[in-house]
Amino acid sequence: MFVFDDADCEALIDRLGAPLQPAQREAFRQAAFAALAQMPCMGEGIAYRTLSGLFRQYFDPPCLVHRAPPSHPGASKAINQPPLGRTREWVRSRRIG
Repeated sequence: MFVFDDADCEALIDRLGAPLQPAQREAFRQAAFAALAQMPCMGEGIAYRTLSGLFRQYFDPPCLVHRAPPSHPGASKAINQPPLGRTREWVRSRRIG
């Protein structure tokens, strides 16, 4: 039988708090210990579900870098140039029979 102990709780909190900023990480750790202390019966699954929900409250996703719009929207060599290679007309002219 698996027993979920304090060392496992510490490891789970450290693993979930790793992507957080240092100030958020410490606040998350305190809230995580408080949330786990309130649970009367705890296993690894319920602890993970509780802490992952708590993690979402502390996680602030990074701002995505926006790319500059293309200088000529809609301009494409594939659209504006003639097709490369064999065309239907070329294939029809080469048919035997």
